[in-house]
Amino acid sequence: MFDSPPGHQRKISVTTLIVGSDSDIAAGICQLLPDAETTSRFGIGTFDVDITKDVSTWPRFERKYSKVYYCIGTAHEPSDKEIVDINGVSSYNFLRYLAPSVLDGATVQVLSSLGGSIGRAAIKMSTSDIYYKMGKAVLNMGVIHLYNLYPNINWQLVDPGLTDTKMTVNYQMNYPKLSALDAARLLVDLPETKGLSFVNNRGEPIPW
Repeated sequence: MFDSPPGHQRKISVTTLIVGSDSDIAAGICQLLPDAETTSRFGIGTFDVDITKDVSTWPRFERKYSKVYYCIGTAHEPSDKEIVDINGVSSYNFLRYLAPSVLDGATVQVLSSLGGSIGRAAIKMSTSDIYYKMGKAVLNMGVIHLYNLYPNINWQLVDPGLTDTKMTVNYQMNYPKLSALDAARLLVDLPETKGLSFVNNRGEPIPW
């Protein structure tokens, strides 16, 4: 890369990044924001990224992003350890890697889960999907740490609501699931919050 001539400020390209476009909700966001850049494990995105692989395999992000949607999460892996790792540790590591490519004042919206709320769990929590919930709790703590490292970025953890996806296909609830596209619309339309927040898909605070 060439240095800019003296007195000349190189123009920075600004755009939106959707991380994990393989997921159903992220695919909905991609449909609503067709000009966004995307990451995928399967070679269908702007960048090929597998967050479980070594950092040396991750791409170099040349742009400065004005909005990031982080949509990676799983409840179904060969081992419980992998579920905790993908939802928590690996997600934290990738978000920390990406943070220098996010503009000051921009928002990183991270899909978390009500199940990751330790405050709520102290009152009432099912033991089902416990490793998924543990992973999301790790993710929440990781994002708190990222806010301390990068306080000029707005970190917005969001529970997207129960959505009809591959991950929830066997979940039987007494209320209807959102379609992936409807969940995506709620996330795209969600008001941005300053600093650090943990909210539902209506922007209401969730206890940490």
